[in-house]
Amino acid sequence: MKLIFEKSVPGRRAVQKTESQVRKTINLKKDYLRDKPAELPEVSELDVVRHFTELSKRNFGGHEFLSARFLHDEV
Repeated sequence: MKLIFEKSVPGRRAVQKTESQVRKTINLKKDYLRDKPAELPEVSELDVVRHFTELSKRNFGGHEFLSARFLHDEV
């Protein structure tokens, strides 16, 4: 399974906000603000859903090999 950062495509966005939805001012101390934008993966909404659905399946036994491995190690 690829990391979500490996699925990133420059310019791709899951959500696009219009100018009216973006606040012009923010009431935070300068110490809490980033100097540069966060380096987040650029993926579509569908890619995000698929990625976290796959992680969920792996966590809750969606893949037999993970469950079998952990059961074998406990014996």
